[in-house]
Amino acid sequence: MPANENKVFTMPGAVPGHRQDDGGTSGGGEPPYNSEMEKRLTALETRLEAVLPTLATKEDFALLRGDMHENNSSIKNWMIATIISLFLGFAGLFFAMSNSLKPSPPSVTSASPAPVVIQLPAPAVSTAPQSPQK
Repeated sequence: MPANENKVFTMPGAVPGHRQDDGGTSGGGEPPYNSEMEKRLTALETRLEAVLPTLATKEDFALLRGDMHENNSSIKNWMIATIISLFLGFAGLFFAMSNSLKPSPPSVTSASPAPVVIQLPAPAVSTAPQSPQK
């Protein structure tokens, strides 16, 4: 037998030379009965029985995957529509600003042409005296 086989390994920080208790398992192969452990195990089993029916199944995940696919395509359609409307809105804004910044042609009302003056000859004056009428 090698000499290392009887060597005791302890946890770091343990008291040197002190053997830790193995919990009584070295005797007959059965651990000693622990009522505190039994209570804790019963509480865990009760909690597990309450939680287990609420866990998701493969069918739940399949339904979730289908719903997520529908939502993904809906979001994609909204994104495309939003991008197209933004492009159209910015194009309209660009054309409106371009038209408002163009120099306007001179308007007719601001520089009206000179009026046309037509001169007529003076009416002819009669030289015959008029007799008084009775």
